[in-house]
Amino acid sequence: CDLPASSTITVRGMTGTQTFNSLALPLVDGGAFGSSGHWVQGTGTLVLTVSSGMSANKNYTVSIAVLNKATAQATVSVHLNAVIALDTNVAVPLIQGMTVEMSYVDSVAKGVQSGSLPLLTEMPIFIVGSINQSSPITATNNTLTVSLYP
Repeated sequence: CDLPASSTITVRGMTGTQTFNSLALPLVDGGAFGSSGHWVQGTGTLVLTVSSGMSANKNYTVSIAVLNKATAQATVSVHLNAVIALDTNVAVPLIQGMTVEMSYVDSVAKGVQSGSLPLLTEMPIFIVGSINQSSPITATNNTLTVSLYP
């Protein structure tokens, strides 16, 4: 069904970021959602308010920039629900009392297997690291060469 302006879309479960709470988290190409959304760090919740209406059977995409956790983290389970704003100023859940689990595309990102999964983070490590110098002689120029293999 079409979603009129003032309806809300809530995406929950994007936990583990270092992005603080924000009443106006900037949206990247917000489109039907305007320029910002409401972000709650602890629950990983983003509330988007439909600004210009959404048509049925049409894809809408929005992106947010978050700071990943400083330590490794397994992927998270993200859920979606919506509330339709009716002309009578009454909000009705899109799916009565239900939340829908979102689907994921599992692919390599930044060289990490399954790195496209939501909020999966890994500590960068180097499998091989070495350092060499060009001269051990005192008071001479020396070139240090660092080799890393991530």
